[in-house]
Amino acid sequence: MTPRYRSARQSIRVTMTVTLNHRSGDSDTLQFLLNKNAQISQIMVDKQPVGFVFDSSGRSPNRYLPDARTLVVNSTSLPPGAHQLTFAYDCYLGNMSKAGCAFTSDYIELNAYGT
Repeated sequence: MTPRYRSARQSIRVTMTVTLNHRSGDSDTLQFLLNKNAQISQIMVDKQPVGFVFDSSGRSPNRYLPDARTLVVNSTSLPPGAHQLTFAYDCYLGNMSKAGCAFTSDYIELNAYGT
């Protein structure tokens, strides 16, 4: 992950690459938790765009991360083997409750959760 904190805008830009080891018989979707303020600009697998659904409304599926919402990435077309999943998104920090995250103008702690 490469976060860049921009205090004037109180937002970060995140680019993250995850290596997946997809096996036959695995689920046809991947689920991640992102902050409800995330604005996703791109999700790709092996440098190809993939479908996803991110509903920032509703309630968090995790009681310890009240601002989290579920991102569902379509993985139906993945053959077995290793794949590179790349996310790019911006996230506004200004109205975050600090439960489940830690940040100041000089420091930010980010977590990635996947199921």
